[in-house]
Amino acid sequence: MEENKASRTKREYDFSKGVRGKFYQANVRLRLPGYLDEDVSRFILEVARRKKSDPQTVVNKLLRDNKEDPLGSLGAPMYSELIRCQLEDGFKHVE
Repeated sequence: MEENKASRTKREYDFSKGVRGKFYQANVRLRLPGYLDEDVSRFILEVARRKKSDPQTVVNKLLRDNKEDPLGSLGAPMYSELIRCQLEDGFKHVE
């Protein structure tokens, strides 16, 4: 018979020998993953393949080149065209 998880939980735990900050490391930079929608992911992978680059470089370049106008206040069609041009022309220097 399977044990109930609640029955394995103690009423109290002894932390008297615990060490505060044992695993803390100052100035650690966390690299958070980014999750893309399937269509966007396919697009980025295709651009990376064409430019003989990697997806991380493609995404970083897109974001860096557009960080002044991240929400596309230029208007969606114009903004999309801007990104398309950057993808086609702006990666010539990417190794």
